Amino acid sequence: MTFIQYTFGIRSMRKTIEEVEKNMAYRWFLGYGFQRAIASTNHPNTLVRHAHFYHSVQKAKTIKKW
Repeated sequence: MTFIQYTFGIRSMRKTIEEVEKNMAYRWFLGYGFQRAIASTNHPNTLVRHAHFYHSVQKAKTIKKW
């Protein structure tokens, strides 16, 4: 989900979840079925994964500048 957030410039995880709930292409890309519930930002692991991905992207940007 953070890949979609970063790729499409969505600023918050809450907004990303809303977009994934509405957009069938996003659901398909993530492997969610039509009835499957989308993860909530209230779950700690979701926020930890999001933070880890963000820091990985920032690290990759710094390495790319070299």
